[in-house]
Amino acid sequence: AAIGLVLTVGGIMLLLKGGSLFYLGAGGTELVIAFMCFKRWGWNFVLYGFLLAGTLFWALWEVRFDGWALAARLLGPTVLGLAMLLLPTHRICGPPSRWFWWPWPARTAGGLLKRWTI
Repeated sequence: AAIGLVLTVGGIMLLLKGGSLFYLGAGGTELVIAFMCFKRWGWNFVLYGFLLAGTLFWALWEVRFDGWALAARLLGPTVLGLAMLLLPTHRICGPPSRWFWWPWPARTAGGLLKRWTI
């Protein structure tokens, strides 16, 4: 919830200065994910996966394939997502929904990356 709050407040400040709307949306999504975790709904993992996919597309749109700029935009959310997957968060957030391991998001993201890099 703290990360979502920081991203939301920072996103509002950035938007008021004419910046990107992404941080406000990402912060709001993080707050929704924290609420879903608190209510022990399993969809929080799926929603975080969509947030990661959206972050990837936004980062590629904003900086193209500049490695350092991509790392700055993707490293934090990816580490947080891996922590959600690898740590026993199901004890806190409830079990993942049955759609959590549905393979189409991974295939879609992998196919897009393969197409863009060839």
